[in-house]
Amino acid sequence: MTSVYQSMLNGGPYRAPDPECLARSEIIAEKLKLFNETPLSDQGARQAILKAMLLSYEPGFIAGTIALEYGHLELGAGVFINKECLFMDDARITIRKNTMIGPRCIFITPSHSLDPMQRMQFDEQGMSSGGVGFTAPILIEEHVWLAANVTVLPGVTIGARSTIGTGSVVTKNIPADVLAFGNPCRVHRNLKVQ
Repeated sequence: MTSVYQSMLNGGPYRAPDPECLARSEIIAEKLKLFNETPLSDQGARQAILKAMLLSYEPGFIAGTIALEYGHLELGAGVFINKECLFMDDARITIRKNTMIGPRCIFITPSHSLDPMQRMQFDEQGMSSGGVGFTAPILIEEHVWLAANVTVLPGVTIGARSTIGTGSVVTKNIPADVLAFGNPCRVHRNLKVQ
């Protein structure tokens, strides 16, 4: 039988809160606090924390603090992440090599039921006891640039070498080699060199 945690990580439905999920989140919170408090000048220590905290990590550079919950982040070699990015990493978020992430970008893998009776459930005393959630992984392929304040929603893939403009909300897959921007994010032109 699949645990609630495994169902969440793999994109299945899950009911929150769950003890296994909470325990992992608490462990990651301690490592994340240590990472965010470690000076940028101590790259050796920062990279060691990332290796211990994330699903996979190859050397890159994170220019400030980040926020995440479960450590379900896979970072390829040469990935640059600017300040104050948020990774709602209930499912995997994979960012492949040589990708640049601008400041305050947000990656969201979880979602909630559209049925209000499933979305928020209550115990016998009328207190909130959680609800049903769903997840979908995010994939950012190699050599992508996300400018500042981009939001990427559950299940999205952004193709290699594409650029996403500032303030975009990426609701659907974006192909390789394009400039895309807007809310919702749309392709505006091809960037492929002929």
